Amino acid sequence: MFNIGGAELFLVGLIALLVIKPENIPQFATALGRFIAEIRRGLSGVQKELEMDVKKHLPKLPSTTDMSPSEPKDPQKP
Repeated sequence: MFNIGGAELFLVGLIALLVIKPENIPQFATALGRFIAEIRRGLSGVQKELEMDVKKHLPKLPSTTDMSPSEPKDPQKP
């Protein structure tokens, strides 16, 4: 999701340990987890709304099984 590698995650964790007091780390981790969960729920809702709008406003496209077969044209012949 965020394309964070191991080295970047380690660096962020190290900075967090320097900034946050050790006794506050559990509360910080809980708050961060709730924040990430809420962001994911919000993004999921937006995605569902977009999918519904696309289905509502775009005409139904025929499936490939409904199309009649046609002969492939030779690209070298005019």
